[in-house]
Amino acid sequence: MEKELTGKDLGGWTLAECIGFGKSALVFRATRAGVAGAAKVFDRELVERFGRAAQRERVESHPNLIGILDAGEDVDSDLFYVVMELFAGKNLAQSLDEIPQARVGALIAQVASAAEFLETLGLAHRDIKPENILLTMVNLYLTQGNTVKICDFGWSIYNPNKEMRLTLCGTPLYLAPEMVAQISYD
Repeated sequence: MEKELTGKDLGGWTLAECIGFGKSALVFRATRAGVAGAAKVFDRELVERFGRAAQRERVESHPNLIGILDAGEDVDSDLFYVVMELFAGKNLAQSLDEIPQARVGALIAQVASAAEFLETLGLAHRDIKPENILLTMVNLYLTQGNTVKICDFGWSIYNPNKEMRLTLCGTPLYLAPEMVAQISYD
């Protein structure tokens, strides 16, 4: 899919090189009208498996969630995409050794704030892990400021009634205890 999409236009965004990937999507550096972004293009098979309506859900803004610039479906290529702010920092997995002990509590508080915000919308991220927590390295040593951005909503689930049904998915090492408890080893 990377070769198919590199250099192509998707919803008015020109896709440049692939800058990341996961099980559900590829992420490309993208531009439109001089604005740079990170375009996440979802795997067609995944969209068909989980439904087109699920891909149309959007996340409201929160200072500790990666910003969404655009989202949609490109009918010509039969692809869903989300264009997010292009983040210049590193993820937590790449930065663990650089974080001052005095900053750990503030970073955890920001992750918790974003997770709580998602819960009020009836959303559960279901894959919060160091690789999906982005850090603004410029502000890392400051005592205040938004230095955390949660990204990668590929495993998220939406329930407008705010009653979360447990479905086992995500990265096994980072599964919530209530999900691990439902695993049957029969």
